[in-house]
Amino acid sequence: MLVQQPSNQIKLTNVSIVRLKKGGKRFEIACYKNKVQEWRSGVETDLDDVLQIANVFMNVSKGEVAKSEDLSKAFGTSDIEAIVKEILKKGELQVGEKERAHELDNLWKEIAAQVAEKCVDPSTGRPYSVGIIEKAMREAGFSVETGKPAKSQVSKCIKLIQTESKLPLQRARMRIRVVLAAAAAPQTPPVAAASRAEPKLLASDGGTPAAGSAIDSDSDDGRPKRGKGKAKARQRELEIAAASLTLDSDSDDGRPRKGKGKKAKGKQKPPVEHDDAPAPAKAKKALPAHVQQLSSISDAELRKRIVECAEQVEKETTNDGALGDEWEVVMLIDPASLKTINDLLQKESRGRGRTETLALNASA
Repeated sequence: MLVQQPSNQIKLTNVSIVRLKKGGKRFEIACYKNKVQEWRSGVETDLDDVLQIANVFMNVSKGEVAKSEDLSKAFGTSDIEAIVKEILKKGELQVGEKERAHELDNLWKEIAAQVAEKCVDPSTGRPYSVGIIEKAMREAGFSVETGKPAKSQVSKCIKLIQTESKLPLQRARMRIRVVLAAAAAPQTPPVAAASRAEPKLLASDGGTPAAGSAIDSDSDDGRPKRGKGKAKARQRELEIAAASLTLDSDSDDGRPRKGKGKKAKGKQKPPVEHDDAPAPAKAKKALPAHVQQLSSISDAELRKRIVECAEQVEKETTNDGALGDEWEVVMLIDPASLKTINDLLQKESRGRGRTETLALNASA
């Protein structure tokens, strides 16, 4: 005799089960729908609003509660809250059949809408409707991947439609403006002839005393004038500096320094450089490889390469500026060529070129 269950009894309604396999066993928790995603994104922080039952099960549908020994062996702790958080973070979310179908349908429509926005009919240049794109996706056998966002699957869908379906499809062209400024003339830094004042030699150092130095330092009666102490101290410093320049091999008291005799035998002392002597020319360093690469082509060659990336040049002008001719071009390109143009300007223009996007979906 069959046991008849009540017709109004519905099991596991409004329940999402999160499963995690660890330690050779499967653990489950019963959660509310849509609350798991909110908890993982940080919107929901209260576990009581996420869990239907604050417990860990071996099988939610049968009501088998996990043993504490199994929890301690698998997770290393018997704290239910910590175990629940780990299952929510790392576990696999089980959704219903209708919920999964609804999610796939929304993802399918989103991909079709983005393909219709980015592609046009190559013969007329006009975009297709979303319904025509969906029909071509079914004809090409495109399958939606639930784990990836719609934006990352658009390029794969376009390639599959172009190769596997009969619908002629082409990426919409971009209208961009490229500006290349004139190269500034190299500026040569002015050579500043810096000359230092030579110290004045007194008669005690063997030099000719400066005119009026002995007369100005003292008065007529032989007594020093007021305020001349600092001048005499400054003059003495200049004497010491002059002596150190002329008698470099000797000490201040005239006696030769220790260790200078042996040094003079082995190596000759370099000549003393005077202030008025011209400085020796420094050897020019070779430019690094990346700098040599930057200046490898001329502006004419750079303009030619940029124009080659375009499918149609709408406007090309050359304006006379203060530094020279400024080149500007407006053209239609394949969106895949934008990276090539940007890399070309970055490597070859030395910061003088820039791009500006005028339209993402342009027609000729």
